[in-house]
Parts: sequence; structure tokens; C-alpha cells
Amino acid sequence: MSREHLRPPVTACRTRGDLLHDEETELTSFTLRGARWIAERWLDAPLREVIIPNLDRPESAGAERIKRTTTRSVYRLELDGRAVFIKRHRAGSLGNRFKYLLLPSRASAEWRASRALAERGIPAARAVAFGERRVAGVLTDAVLISAEVENAHPLGQVIADELGAVATGEAFRGKRALLRRVAHLVRATHDRGALHRDLHGGNILVSGDELLLIDLHRVSVGVTVSRRRRAANVAQLLAYLGNRVTAGDRLAFIREYLGAGADSAEVDAFARAAGRGVVALRERRYTSRTKRCVKRSTGFRRERASGFSLYRRTDFPADQVCRVIREHQSKTAGGKSSDVLKSDLRTRVTLVEAAGEPGAPARCVKEFIRPGALRRLGDWIRGSPARLAWLGANGCLARGIPTPRPLAMAEAGRRSFFITEYVDGAVRFSDYVARHGHPTGAGAVRRWRRFIREAADLVRRLHSHRLRHLDLSGKNLLVRELEDGWELCLVDVSDIRFGRAPDLPFRIRNLGQLDDVYVKPSRTDRLRFYRHYARGLPELNRREFLAEIDAISRARHEHWLQSDEARRFFESQGQDPPA
Repeated sequence: MSREHLRPPVTACRTRGDLLHDEETELTSFTLRGARWIAERWLDAPLREVIIPNLDRPESAGAERIKRTTTRSVYRLELDGRAVFIKRHRAGSLGNRFKYLLLPSRASAEWRASRALAERGIPAARAVAFGERRVAGVLTDAVLISAEVENAHPLGQVIADELGAVATGEAFRGKRALLRRVAHLVRATHDRGALHRDLHGGNILVSGDELLLIDLHRVSVGVTVSRRRRAANVAQLLAYLGNRVTAGDRLAFIREYLGAGADSAEVDAFARAAGRGVVALRERRYTSRTKRCVKRSTGFRRERASGFSLYRRTDFPADQVCRVIREHQSKTAGGKSSDVLKSDLRTRVTLVEAAGEPGAPARCVKEFIRPGALRRLGDWIRGSPARLAWLGANGCLARGIPTPRPLAMAEAGRRSFFITEYVDGAVRFSDYVARHGHPTGAGAVRRWRRFIREAADLVRRLHSHRLRHLDLSGKNLLVRELEDGWELCLVDVSDIRFGRAPDLPFRIRNLGQLDDVYVKPSRTDRLRFYRHYARGLPELNRREFLAEIDAISRARHEHWLQSDEARRFFESQGQDPPA
């Protein structure tokens, strides 16, 4: 890659964050309450008199809480007409405390990066104070204070809320202009020897015509940014923006980043490298978000209560989990009722109302019973069915695949419980197709064909996100009619597997499973479903593909006709089963 055409224009990086060399920005240092501080001179008195005495309770000094997690908190505080952000990092685990014996704390790294970027003319948040407390060299607390940037909003939010993913007219021109400025900023950052290793749309602020980098603790300064690193960094940003930008937006961004001197071959090679990076980073991000549900984090808790090992959402308390499980056990012990949705030797499913929560949806509880030592050994190796369902549901939501909202999972011996919100008014896909699969009237036909496209889109999205549902049958997809469309939700998510893209035989198997419904729609409509699913995939657009799906569907249907479920279905319809 030629470095000549990567050199940014002088106007690409106007630096609101540049340090002013006056008395106010001269640095002062002191030690107070066991912590060593460095600050700009104007902040010396407020730091000693207001901020440090109230670090444990910033609200008492009039600070507004912006964010708080188990290891980090961010507050906004106004001081004589100036606003600052106070970011406090707690060392947390013992491993982190010892890690920072060798590494600078996050606050220290961000302080140094802010000063170094300002020296290089790269616009970034201006750090105005930094302090940390260490005991025998072991980090216990670190604080960074930075100046507020007025009327600033994250890049991702600006694109999503103001410009739109598929912008037109003036919004389109504004979106492309903004992306050009972002490309100039990223290019200038690389050319001036800096690399932001956490470059995403939340770490670039837009303030009028200016852009600034924030969250600088993962910025390396004084490095040579290779072509591979450039492509990976651009991929990181584009992966975060995701569906907020189109394929055309991404290509325009890359062309602007490379500059007018790049030829088409170089643009194509860089775009392919960035594209591979986008796919890998998205999968890594989805995996990370999925794993949060089995760790203690901002949104989830892991604990023991009433003999259960619990994984739950923070907004669904442990006492509620235990109450719901007790009610479920009471309902299943009482035999069949309207609240017992399913009961057999391996699974029991009940509906439990949300007590004391007006307007809250009911809870659906699925109990898995695993008799036998071999089955329990298998569960110990790969996880109980409830744990697999918990991971599957949260993994689907992380990828934008709809499923009933998971609330908690509990394990105790050979039994495990999975609790979700109940989707009121939803019916099984197979039942919906049986009722509506042969529409009459032009309006009903148009609506039915739109439903076919939406169902095909959901299955395509499932497979494109490298998710494999081992039993994607009509009973495991719920449909709820809305005024302007449908809500489709995957269930039985304990059968979801991650990390490996479904191959052609698996796709055929899934589509054959879904095609096996009680009353099939017309062959033309089934072809519409497959063609919409297979658009842009030439390996699927062939006659053998459809024949293989049909064979799987027929075999499953013939097996179903011999079952008690088929007998009950035809009895409910007042029909005799086919011979």
C-alpha cells in the first residue's frame, strides 16, 4: 500500500482536544487520601475540595450517574460552568490486581494516550486529571477525569437516529459526508502513528463538524500501523456499525480511507481483507455477548438460592425465580390443567402468572427431567438442557434472532428449569400454516405471500449467523399476528448450536423439517419460500435442492401420520386420518 495516498489532508483533523499551553493547563501533582494525583491547574481546588471527598458518593456533590457496572462507574459533574466526566475503575478480581503490577491501570493508560494524541494533532477527549491508589504496588483504585465535549453524540447513534441505515436524499448526502470525515480521522490516526484497538461507533464522538476519539485506554501511540492492522482496524469500526451502513457505504468509506491515489485492485484487496475481518469480529462479539449470561455482569447474576444453582437477569430477582419454580411444581403435581402446556416423562411446561407485577407478561417454565446416570453424565459434559436453552436464547437475542425473552435458569440434581416470558396470542407455525395456507381473495393472498417472505427471511438470518437448530420444525417456531405484520419467535432453543456455519445438507434438513406441516400450502407458495430463502445463493437455486427438501418433508410427514398427535389433530378437525 502506497503511503503517499494515505496521507490525510491537513484539514482532516481539527483538534478540539488540543492542549492549550497556558497557566490553566499546566500540571500539578499531589498525594491525598493515599492516592497520587496529576491534574491541570484549574482543577486543583475542585479536585481537592469536591471530587476526591465525594468519590464514594458522587451524587452528594451533584454528579449525575451516566453508567455503572461491577468494575467501572461514570459520572458527569458541573464545576463553575465547566462539565467533566469522572470515570472510576475498580481493580475488581485478584487477578486484575496482580495484572496491574506489570501494566498501567486503564485510567493511567487513557491519561497518557490523551496527552500523546494531542501532541500529534489527533482529536481526542481531553483528560484533565488522573489519580490512582496502590498498596505495596497493587492497584486498588484508579480515576480519570476528562473535559466534556458539548453537544457530542456517539457516531453509531448519530447514524442510526438521525441519518438512518438506508438513507435517501439529503440524509444520504449527510451520511456519506459524515463517513468521509470518519475515514479521514481513522486514516490520519494511523498515519500519525496511533492505533485505537477498540475502534467502534461508540468511541467516536460527533460534535457539529468535529470528531473526537474517546475511551483511550486501548490506544497505542508511536507505532507503525501496517496494512494488515489498518484493514483490521477499519473492519472493527465497520463491524460495529453493522446494519447501520449499507454495502455501498462500506465501500465508499474504504475508498475515502485509501485516498484518490488507490487503484481499483488495491481497493478490492483492502475491501476483501476488511470484509473477512468484519465477519470474524461479528462472530467474536456475538460469542462474547452470549457468554455474559453465565457470568456475573451488569445484566446477569449467578448465585445459589433454595438449593438451586441460578443464572438470571438482574431485573428478575432470585426470590421471584424460586416462587415461579414452586408454582410450576405445584401445577404439575396437580395433574392436567389449562396452565400445564405439556407434561411427559422428560419435559413439563407450565404457564405461571406474574404476581405483584401489573402489566408484566406471564412466565413460561420448562422443566427438564434427566433420568439415568448416563444422561446426567452427558449433561455434566455439555451442560444441562436448561443451561443449553439459556445459552441458546441469549445467543439468539445477541444476534437479533427473535425468541421469547429468557429470564432465568435453575439446576438442581437431575432436574433443571428454564424460565422465559410467555408470548401471549402466539400459535405454532404448523397451526398457522394449516389455518391460513390456502387464502382466498386478493388481499389475503398478498398478506400470505408477505408472511412467506418474512418466514424465509428468519430462517435465512438464522443460518447466516452460523446458528444450527437441530429441530427446526413447525412446532418450534411461534407466530403472533400483529396489526402490520407478524412476530416470529424460535422456541426449543436448547437445540441451538453455535459457531459452525450450516452446510448444504444441514440447510436442506432444516428446510425439510419446517416444510413438514399438517396441511401443506400450495407447491407454488412453497417454491416462493425456498426461492426467497435461496436468493443470491446459486448453490441452492437448483431443482435437486427442492427435491431433497421434499423427500425429507414427505418422510417426516408419513412418520407423523402414525403418531397420536396426528390422530388428535384430525379428531379436532372432524376428519379421519388418511389411509
